[in-house]
Amino acid sequence: MTDASHTPPTHPKAVDAEMPPHAKLLFYLDATLESDREFAAIEYAASGMLDLTHAETLKELDLDGALRTIQCKAEIARQMIRWLAEHPNHL
Repeated sequence: MTDASHTPPTHPKAVDAEMPPHAKLLFYLDATLESDREFAAIEYAASGMLDLTHAETLKELDLDGALRTIQCKAEIARQMIRWLAEHPNHL
């Protein structure tokens, strides 16, 4: 009997060796730059449903960290796209 906690997680869309290169690129971009958690924190804060004067709420949301992460991921995406534009034969 195997312990479920030792089973590696699987992604619903696995990379297939037969996928065209551009599909693989989009898959890796999506996986690397996924920012749902960061955007959710910002949406919660903007919803007005949370008491943002409460220090524990702000600490839990970590809005500064969410914004930094989004900025870093956006910069990574820009650099990847710029590199691909300069090296189209690698796609």
